[in-house]
Amino acid sequence: MMHAFLEHGIPGTPQKVVSVMRKAVLNVGGQLMNALAIEHFILRPPFHSKDAYWKNGKSDEEAMMRSVYGLEWSEPLITFALCCGSSSSPAVRVYTSNEVETELEAAKREYLQAAIGVTAERKVLIPKLLDWYMWDFAKDKISLLEWICEQVPISSRATVEECLKGKTDESVLQA
Repeated sequence: MMHAFLEHGIPGTPQKVVSVMRKAVLNVGGQLMNALAIEHFILRPPFHSKDAYWKNGKSDEEAMMRSVYGLEWSEPLITFALCCGSSSSPAVRVYTSNEVETELEAAKREYLQAAIGVTAERKVLIPKLLDWYMWDFAKDKISLLEWICEQVPISSRATVEECLKGKTDESVLQA
């Protein structure tokens, strides 16, 4: 994506980010793939493919790419490794093959510490990124908040848990 930003400019809207992701092409095993396809067909499970972009008649080719290059199982930590330049994206990092799991856990922890907030009305603020990829972590917003409680430091956990008591999905606001 960094190369695409240099070549095509920094996008100003989420729609333009998607456009740039389609232009950012890499050679993967002899196949040219754009950043969007890499994210959604190699690094993410197929249930994230809700966008009409995926219904463009290339399903056989996409299925082949996923079967050859795709992760066998969903890896939720990938959410904290991919930066598309949106305001709720995690920071750009370099990962090493020897320490990738530890580094991804650290990225998740630091992201959540920086991105989760609580309003004076006792509503939990979550970044758009966690809403977009909620299915990586939870089945609904309440279970997402429960997952967040398990991830944040003990010092923040009590505050988030307090917001959960007797609440519904309205206890969550998107940042």
